[in-house]
Amino acid sequence: MRLQDAVTGETLAIVSEKGSDEQIDDFVSRAGLPLRETLGVGAVTEAEATAVRATMPSNPEAARLYAEELAKLRAYDVLAAKAYPDDRD
Repeated sequence: MRLQDAVTGETLAIVSEKGSDEQIDDFVSRAGLPLRETLGVGAVTEAEATAVRATMPSNPEAARLYAEELAKLRAYDVLAAKAYPDDRD
């Protein structure tokens, strides 16, 4: 990830993390720490992290399907988004 000042175009921070889909929480957390430090924002508390995790699907496949359908809706492809669940058997 690259954090860039939208006004000046200056790159403020570059962060790279690797991991599997199952480890996404871990590498997003690790990548977010230096970005938050660069922005001068404090670390995420355990209570905040727990609250965020509670809003996320526990099933990576469900999260992927939701994101795909949401992208279709944002692209005004309502028929494709509506038909997709019916296509899976």
